[in-house]
Amino acid sequence: MQPVWASISNAFRRKPPHYVSMGLFFIYSIIFGTAQNMNTIITGRVLQGLGLGGGGVDFLAEVILADMKTLEERSQYLGLMAIPSAIGNIMGPTVGALLFTYASWR
Repeated sequence: MQPVWASISNAFRRKPPHYVSMGLFFIYSIIFGTAQNMNTIITGRVLQGLGLGGGGVDFLAEVILADMKTLEERSQYLGLMAIPSAIGNIMGPTVGALLFTYASWR
């Protein structure tokens, strides 16, 4: 989906497609979060992961960063942008285990 988002961002500038991507990700997150059965969970998650929403968020953020910063500065900012993902990967299993132990999936 990156070539699609790149073409869209070249045609409509950078910010509008980024906002659309975030909006789609938000909508698919609502579908995923309010699911009453496994099929809806899978549908919401697949739509998030296909790049229709979430795939554009990270990619377009990096494109915007590339437009704003020099090549020398870019690596520092990309590293800072990776910190929330790293924290989520570190804390995710622990939080998931706590939720599983003390709460239901709903």
